[in-house]
Amino acid sequence: MTDDTAILDKNATLPTLLARYHDLNLKAHSAFCYGEAVLADAYYQDAFRISLEMLRRFGGLSEVLKFSVEACLNCSEFCQWKEDSHQSNFLENTIVLLHEIINGEFDNSHKQKAMSAYVDLAYIASRLHGETHSRKAKSLVNEFRTLWPTYSKTLVSFQ
Repeated sequence: MTDDTAILDKNATLPTLLARYHDLNLKAHSAFCYGEAVLADAYYQDAFRISLEMLRRFGGLSEVLKFSVEACLNCSEFCQWKEDSHQSNFLENTIVLLHEIINGEFDNSHKQKAMSAYVDLAYIASRLHGETHSRKAKSLVNEFRTLWPTYSKTLVSFQ
């Protein structure tokens, strides 16, 4: 965690969380460009934590789903990947919240958007498995393969 990221304010509004998320991503990109990989990693991890909080509180919004996928992609691309560390849980933690949307009281439109985000995360997990041979990433892909047939018939409609 970086010095300027306090514990998330549970009363923060979506615009406040989005501003903080974007600020952390800019700092992370800058740190990465200047060769400060450890600092960039910390900023990306903090941005991810904010994306998770946004997903937890405002998960039905398309914008929030988009940033959740983006945060996972940034973590997969720029953070140090260690199979047994809590850092490797970024995909898993996001998928748990997507499951809550898919299985929750949201309308089909929101569930479809969550499933679309899940497709993106499954792709990231698949890529990570190919690059790192991560058992955890492979497990997430297999979980997606099981979930997709269950929900695709009800969530994907052709008109």
